[in-house]
Amino acid sequence: MIAEDLQPLSIVENSGFQNMIKLLDSRYQIPSRRALGRTIIPQIYSNVKNQVQTLLNETNYVSITTDVWTSMNTDSFLTMTAQFFPKYQTQLKTIVLGTKKLEANHTGAYLAEIMTNELSIWDIHSKVIAIVTDGGSNIMSAVRNLGIQHVPCTAHKLNLVVQQPLYLTDDNEAGDYQNDATKMKNIFKNSRSIVAFF
Repeated sequence: MIAEDLQPLSIVENSGFQNMIKLLDSRYQIPSRRALGRTIIPQIYSNVKNQVQTLLNETNYVSITTDVWTSMNTDSFLTMTAQFFPKYQTQLKTIVLGTKKLEANHTGAYLAEIMTNELSIWDIHSKVIAIVTDGGSNIMSAVRNLGIQHVPCTAHKLNLVVQQPLYLTDDNEAGDYQNDATKMKNIFKNSRSIVAFF
């Protein structure tokens, strides 16, 4: 509940939560916030990390997707996700390797350093065959610095292609809804014919 619903550890001290647990099973002893934070959650993290590491150790090839994003508090982060087929399995696994807060300018060299550290933590640098990113020059530079093949994100490119025609140009007059409606109809008509082609 804490992880899935993003609840604070202090939820175990709330009387409403305690009453609900007593109603479900009066014999259950709710762990303290301290026990959750210092023992239970670190144990769960360690177990899950070991399971992920075992899967990564047993695979030969890994692809990475990564993106730099900004939180509502305007803090910047880099998240790296691994995709791979575990040994003797045919179902693709996708696992978030980590999210790191960016403390410096987002230069290619700095992002490459963050990415190298994360790949080293998981001991998969030699297994990475490609890294998928958006078209940002800094992240593409970071991938080049790593010496790993860069693959541009097709979904990102498609999003840019679709959004571009939706922006009004400077020669459009405010309130020219008839002209805008005609343009939108043409966009959707052309989109349908592109989709029908494939």
